[in-house]
Amino acid sequence: MQVTEKQIEAAARAIMLDDICGLIVAGKRVLCDDESAYDDDALVCLCRRQARAAIKAMQAPVVKPLEWGYVTVPGGWMPETYQADTVCGLYQVFAYDDSAVGAVFAEWANDSAHFGMKQARSIARVHDFDAAKAAAQADFERRILSALEPSEC
Repeated sequence: MQVTEKQIEAAARAIMLDDICGLIVAGKRVLCDDESAYDDDALVCLCRRQARAAIKAMQAPVVKPLEWGYVTVPGGWMPETYQADTVCGLYQVFAYDDSAVGAVFAEWANDSAHFGMKQARSIARVHDFDAAKAAAQADFERRILSALEPSEC
């Protein structure tokens, strides 16, 4: 959605009530944070700036969270492992029981057969599953957002 300067200005003027500048965002009135402006033109300018920021925040893409599933191997043993399948590959987080510090690893690969091999990309070595999953989520968001073009309001 492209928003024009005229639309921003109209929205800014429309919400100036009782000489108080503010915005209606998600049904809530948000007042401008600069009380040093007293004339109408300055208030409209503040509202326009706040309107741009609000619209930009609403237009920012949001990457969905990874959905983790517990991995089991039929008839075999493997360390505690979770996997998330995505449009750009697979993520696994797993405990490395042989480690003296009890490390948890996060890896990315384009095929599940590559985990634990040099074809997998190591993302993190941390001390718990939550931190490993957070590192995988950050990597996933970086990959997705790097393919998007920023839009101008």
